[in-house]
Amino acid sequence: MNIEIKYTQIFINNQWHKADNGKTFSVINPSTGEEICQVEEASEVDVNKAVEVARKAFNINSPWRKLEPATRGSLIRKFASLLRRDIDYLSKLETLNNGKPLEESKGDINLSADCMDYYAGWVDKIVGETIPSGHDSFIYTRHEPIGICGQIIPWNYPIMMLAWKLGPALACGNVIILKPAEQTPLTALYCAALIKEAGFPPGVVNILPGDGPICGNAIATHKHIDKIAFTGSVEIGKKIQIAAAQSNLKRVSLELGGKSPLIICEDADLDFAVNLAHRAIFTNAAQNCTAGSRTFVHTKIYDAFIARSIELTKKRIVGNPFDANTKQGPQINDSQFKKILNYIELGKKDGAKLEYGGEQVGDKGYFIQPTIFSNVQDHMKIAREEIFGPVMSILKFDSYDEVIERANDTCFGLGAGVITKDLTRSLTFAQQLQAGSVWINDYDVVCNQAPFGGYKQSGHGRELGRYGLEEYYEIMMLAWKLGPALACGNVIILKPAEQTPLTALYCAALIKEAGFPPGVVNILPGDGPICGNAIATHEHIDKIAFTGSVEIGKKIQIAAAQSNLKRVSLELGGKSPLIICEDADLDFAVNLAHRAIFTNAAQNCTAGSRTFVHAKIYDAFIARSIELTKKRIVGDPFDSNTKQGPQINDSQFKKILNYIELGKKDGAKLEYGGEQVGDKGYFIQPTIFSNVQDHMKIAREEIFGPVMSILKFDSYDEVIERANDTCFGLGAGVITKDLTRSLTFAQQLQAGSVWIND
Repeated sequence: MNIEIKYTQIFINNQWHKADNGKTFSVINPSTGEEICQVEEASEVDVNKAVEVARKAFNINSPWRKLEPATRGSLIRKFASLLRRDIDYLSKLETLNNGKPLEESKGDINLSADCMDYYAGWVDKIVGETIPSGHDSFIYTRHEPIGICGQIIPWNYPIMMLAWKLGPALACGNVIILKPAEQTPLTALYCAALIKEAGFPPGVVNILPGDGPICGNAIATHKHIDKIAFTGSVEIGKKIQIAAAQSNLKRVSLELGGKSPLIICEDADLDFAVNLAHRAIFTNAAQNCTAGSRTFVHTKIYDAFIARSIELTKKRIVGNPFDANTKQGPQINDSQFKKILNYIELGKKDGAKLEYGGEQVGDKGYFIQPTIFSNVQDHMKIAREEIFGPVMSILKFDSYDEVIERANDTCFGLGAGVITKDLTRSLTFAQQLQAGSVWINDYDVVCNQAPFGGYKQSGHGRELGRYGLEEYYEIMMLAWKLGPALACGNVIILKPAEQTPLTALYCAALIKEAGFPPGVVNILPGDGPICGNAIATHEHIDKIAFTGSVEIGKKIQIAAAQSNLKRVSLELGGKSPLIICEDADLDFAVNLAHRAIFTNAAQNCTAGSRTFVHAKIYDAFIARSIELTKKRIVGDPFDSNTKQGPQINDSQFKKILNYIELGKKDGAKLEYGGEQVGDKGYFIQPTIFSNVQDHMKIAREEIFGPVMSILKFDSYDEVIERANDTCFGLGAGVITKDLTRSLTFAQQLQAGSVWIND
């Protein structure tokens, strides 16, 4: 079929561009193996250009950020309506490029439009909450867009994966750099034109065709992309998480591979089970991450199930995807085609019985017969590795405890299915199968309202439903002046800091006394490089939570990716700004700033370590701060008069004194302190620097010690920009009596917690 290819260039800033390096790549028709067209191949330079325009589009005063939520929703709905308007062309283009039957392509486009409509309905419902607090405080949360989202989508459902990624990201107000799979870029590029037609401002959505090692890697490693969402293989997912950690610790969500079990019980209706299992594996030529690629059948119906499955599979028409009778098109390319045929040979070699299929169909294109193996054993490669092709592996089981254990014996955990008439049995399966989705008497039921994602190495994060939105917003806590693991039923291995293990070990005794069963909480003192590393890299630890430095946080995320893609949550360093406006009560501001930096000897990740003071009150603020700080008693922490104890150890002590010397060397004015207190222990005077400039190390790096750096500002736009000019974003504070100004700060400061007048 002749189809006009309308768009083959890179889409940046609502304009079409040729690749910076002048390169193109060939797009192949999988039905024939012949070239469809050449498409511009985006390079690292093109990614940099896209990031630059996306950052402008995300500026707080940009047309996109100023849109009312309802208007943003209207743009998303308009895009959905354009998908439906052009469904005839888009479905033909999808079938030409991907090879799936035309009716399936039409279904995908309708589902994609539905997905966009669903998220359009969410835009004015993404709300925070108010949190009960003291009578003189008001605390609430806001859900803020993350920023620039890199999105890398696969070739098996090109347009539907585009919608799954764009929908929630746009609903939350983000800007996007999307890389379609190099095998299937054509519908994504056509969608770029529809995005422009729908009225999205320039720079909001940018679509860059290109290959993974260059374009994809540039997105994953870019220091100014704030989030990456990837759908694809486990191997590449691990590389992306490592790249995210090594660059700027960007947020990562992954939807990866699967080896999903479908368990057919002896009470199943045989015809129903055969038809469902057939659909579970062979849909989309089995190029489906949730494909039911391990079919467990109870021994009592095993032989009958095989016979009926062969009978049904022989009727499956493989061929031209534009023919209305075709049920299965080609595999995506020559590489996948050869890989699948190799797995079929491995299955035969390992002793599985080839019941049907296993051969190429026709003499051109990448068509493979739907294939059935019986006598498959758990150790065989066709039962353990993701084939991503039309190979049904049928395994026999005798007992339900046995089949649950075998079904879970995999590094994957995306989907699982059960066919049974027994309600109690179905509930047991639902509770014990380790998968992100469990279907009872159905398979691969996915809807926009329900979350989709995996356990174990099938990824982390969720797509679709309200859960899909959570991957695309930050939670900001705002407090105005006028409190989990055990609760969820987990078991824990906790490593206290090697400097301070004693109270944790005492708590271990209290945990035992409280009646927790053995093995629920385990406390292991030890150093980071040995004990901590063993926890981070262990293949059978499912989640790691870490509080500490950015440097170690990056190492932990890399270790988690390289081992078993365990979930990671990190609470790392900070360089938090405290902004003091000219209308602030001076005594109140001085006391609050003093507490913000010097509490806990400034060994606090949210310490107000950059004190921005308006020029009109700058000198008076410094004078009062010196006066207050001179009264701060440093010494024996058991003395009730002491306000500040020692730093934690000799290493930190020397590091802080070195930062003080750097401050003086860089030209900051030492107003007070800066010396050791006493001749033993690690005590340091509370220290004040004025005349601090943004470029100085004491203003940019986390000191984790009692050093107040006071910076002068003249305008509020200026101080917001300077406060946000950091790789950190843990906390921020503002002191002002102006309600409008405080709301502006609350909206524009990039921090997880923003405190107003507190």
